[in-house]
Amino acid sequence: LGTSNFVVSLGTTPVTVTNLQPDLQYGITLFEYNGTGDASNYLITGFPSTVVRTIATEPTIQASNIVVSSITNNSCTVNCTPGNGQWRLVVMRKDNPVSFIPQDSMMYQGGSQNIAFGTGINLGGNTYVLNYATPIFVTNLTPNTVYHIAAFEFNGFVFNANYLTTSIPTALFSTSPTTPTIQASNLSVSNITATTASTTCTSGNGSNRLFVIRAGSPVVNNPVDGVDYTANSAFGLGSNIGNNSFVIGKQQPVNITGLTASVTYYIKVFEFNGVGFSTRY
Repeated sequence: LGTSNFVVSLGTTPVTVTNLQPDLQYGITLFEYNGTGDASNYLITGFPSTVVRTIATEPTIQASNIVVSSITNNSCTVNCTPGNGQWRLVVMRKDNPVSFIPQDSMMYQGGSQNIAFGTGINLGGNTYVLNYATPIFVTNLTPNTVYHIAAFEFNGFVFNANYLTTSIPTALFSTSPTTPTIQASNLSVSNITATTASTTCTSGNGSNRLFVIRAGSPVVNNPVDGVDYTANSAFGLGSNIGNNSFVIGKQQPVNITGLTASVTYYIKVFEFNGVGFSTRY
């Protein structure tokens, strides 16, 4: 019809149009008419028109290497290696793996590079949008909790988004526990012999407690967060937290062996939560 206007149907609707270009806007106009051939008579006033945009091409390389760093008891930073899409939809779920799959032509709002978990759009099952690009700093997390992350490469935006939903990269991590607020108390030693002794205490509000012993001088070193020390009730065989201060137990009572007669020993106990890198003393 001129100026790149093409007739796509002379019949009834619906009409399926092929050979369109991706991520391109098309205008559609409908004309009522009677007759055929040279006798066709078109109504060219009050005709309906609309505009549509085809979805973008689908990326072919998915994001990869999701890395979660700077983990605290309520925040973290999420990063990844981009694929070949314009964007990547990064989502997070608490406790369970991400089961959500994005739908083409849908834009999932609510992202930010600094976002409080749970404030982005809920995609179902408490799966929330984090952002469309990385890195992302996430706050409002729950201490000592597992979170799952998935990322989806996509091209386009708003109504023409096209998501790559195969070979989806995922990751999981645990937030650190909180540090106990009530220390152990009433530390006592009993059943003392020339080479052995037993120690116990009243627990604080941590999930465990670290017993440390030193010969000749008080324990002056403190355990370091994120270090999971090895305990051994035989003096000198457990982890040395500094100045020959040895970890002798994490559960009580601790039955200490390997002591030397007529030597003064000093014992200190520390409440802690967590295990491994998430240990907090």
